[in-house]
Amino acid sequence: LSLGAHVGQASLGRIDEAWPHWERAVGLFDELVRREPANFEWVHELAWAWIGKLNWLLLAGRFDEAAAAGQRAVELRDRAAAMKPGGAHLWHQRAAARSNLAAALSLAGEHAKALQWQDEALAIVEQSLAGDAKNMAAQRDRALLGLSRARPLAGLGRRDEALAEVRATLAALPASAILPDDFYMARWRAEAFAWLARLQRDSHPQEAIAAAREAIAQMEGLAGEDHAARRWATAQGYAELALAQRRAGEGAAAADSARTALRLWGDPVPGFFAAQQRAAAEVS
Repeated sequence: LSLGAHVGQASLGRIDEAWPHWERAVGLFDELVRREPANFEWVHELAWAWIGKLNWLLLAGRFDEAAAAGQRAVELRDRAAAMKPGGAHLWHQRAAARSNLAAALSLAGEHAKALQWQDEALAIVEQSLAGDAKNMAAQRDRALLGLSRARPLAGLGRRDEALAEVRATLAALPASAILPDDFYMARWRAEAFAWLARLQRDSHPQEAIAAAREAIAQMEGLAGEDHAARRWATAQGYAELALAQRRAGEGAAAADSARTALRLWGDPVPGFFAAQQRAAAEVS
């Protein structure tokens, strides 16, 4: 992870170097499962290794392969949970695996399938909350699942529903002042504001501009060190700002914002952001 294997976790951005480690991790845990097939912990850890591969593949822009890895992770999560009935953590991780698979499917253009998996993930989280309303992890994941649903909803042309999910997520997430140095949550807030900008760009470009500036502020105002994932999220905010400014007729400002996005992404741009990078390049 520290080399660069997840779009939302601090890293050095050395993506190619990270891949062999995930391949090795899957092989090692697979061997442990073969040696002790009745040990649910090894199945659980093997699922983590496959999720690591999935997230690397997403970052690299290899979305079809990521979906295949996500399917394997779901199978393993379900298997681990079945091996230990009543294991609340194992049950809850089934939701995360489904959401990861859904993200890969949506990025691969399979929005209807993605939404089905997101619905399954949401049902699992709501079951967790029904059993323990104070479960903070489930509360957080419930909010983030709403944002995760925005991509397939938007892909299916259901813009108003996607916008409602994004707004609900922003209302549910803790404000940046509460967790001033928490990159993980700040990155999710930045992602939500980027989606808010994206979904309002055509109908309300000035509101989209304001949302994009909020996405940027989440990253630029964050305490702590600079790193690749922080720059990528900041670049995404500037790219959304550029597109909204162009829509509002602010050509010169749009070009400046686009150039800032391209500089922050660097070269090569992670495949996850390739479409946004191309759009920014056109504006610059």
